[in-house]
Amino acid sequence: MAETEAARPAPLDPRFAVKARLVAALVLAALAALLAWQILDRPLASLGAFLGAGLVGGLAWGPLVLRPSGIALGGAALTGALALVTAYVGAGLIGAGGARVVTDQEAAIALLFSFWIVLPVMVAAGVGLALATRLLAARSSSQAAD
Repeated sequence: MAETEAARPAPLDPRFAVKARLVAALVLAALAALLAWQILDRPLASLGAFLGAGLVGGLAWGPLVLRPSGIALGGAALTGALALVTAYVGAGLIGAGGARVVTDQEAAIALLFSFWIVLPVMVAAGVGLALATRLLAARSSSQAAD
């Protein structure tokens, strides 16, 4: 009986979960803004990517990653991908870069190509954040037990 109790992860402290959600949102937003700046070289597009990725990254991190059964790496990968999609949408809406894609076939191809290049970066960032959260949660729960 004691083995099953020890195998179960301890529930996250609500304050730690809020901090983890904020850090994940900020990191994913900053990475999306940096990538948008490098790809498009437009400050407004970077702002749109920051807002889009930060909003969805923060909202999706709680239900997809911070599960009652523990930190879900698959949810973190999905959160990274969703943050990238909304970063593209935000960059297009705020930076007005999406209007050029509709009329220019070369720009549409470049946008699609860059999506598949940047997707592993955002997924890896989400998984890395989840692993860091898992490590910090284990340390904080062991310190609380002492």
